[in-house]
Amino acid sequence: MFKILYIILSMDKIIDNYSSFGNKIYYHHTVSKRTDKDYVFGPESHSQLEILYLLSDGIEYVIEGEHYNVNCGDAIVVLPHEIHTIISKTGYVYERVVIVFDINAVYGVISENTELLELFSSKVKGKRVIPKNVIDNSPLKDIFYAIMNTKQSEKYRGLSIASKIIDLTVELDKLLSSDDVELLHPSSVDPLIIDIIKYVDKHITDQLSLSDIAKKLFVSKSTLCHKFKNSMNMTLNQYYSIKKIKLAEGLIKSGLTAVEAGFKVGYNNYLTFYYNYKRITGHSPSQAKK
Repeated sequence: MFKILYIILSMDKIIDNYSSFGNKIYYHHTVSKRTDKDYVFGPESHSQLEILYLLSDGIEYVIEGEHYNVNCGDAIVVLPHEIHTIISKTGYVYERVVIVFDINAVYGVISENTELLELFSSKVKGKRVIPKNVIDNSPLKDIFYAIMNTKQSEKYRGLSIASKIIDLTVELDKLLSSDDVELLHPSSVDPLIIDIIKYVDKHITDQLSLSDIAKKLFVSKSTLCHKFKNSMNMTLNQYYSIKKIKLAEGLIKSGLTAVEAGFKVGYNNYLTFYYNYKRITGHSPSQAKK
């Protein structure tokens, strides 16, 4: 996750937090201060799956071109490497329970089966918000509160949370698979933004320019930049750079050297790659394996 998130968390009231299995499972229950204007958190991106349980109203999530207005009692799923921003509306606090985890690490603790993540991930886009009424009438609410109120000793807490995350993922997958449950759809989706994101993601290792993207999508460069910034709360160049760096981070963790990873994601100059990597992640490429 980005350095900016750590700065934000240091300014917030952290009611409880916990990490285990080499930070592959991370949990925090945090409250942000009430503000007198809309406050934007992010952009953020994680190499792990993120599930949030909202404990306050007045929040908007923007995830890869999808806009969601969410409130107290809703839950939201963010897939690995999805870039998102959070807007806390004027006069509201932002209280949430955040569970960030590497699904492979969780299953490594419990079992060898990792197929569920692939099924789960394919169903999330466009219906990633589970509203309060659905949560309250499913096992999800009890699971969230069980995670929040885990009183195990440090020796057992990680294993206890991991087992509850398994239950959480199973129940979410059931809901996403059901035709009888009404989930919260995006409040707005701009087809142009979705097309931009798809094109950039498909060509993420290429040397793209804004003019190239505009030409391929049959819009002017000014329209491309203006619409993307208004919808995503970041510039298209920021999005493109973040995606490249997060891809490189994953490659380094898988065993590539920083030089190899930088070249593979499209950087011809290592100094440029190093600068962007450290600016976006908050640490040097060599620390990715730690």
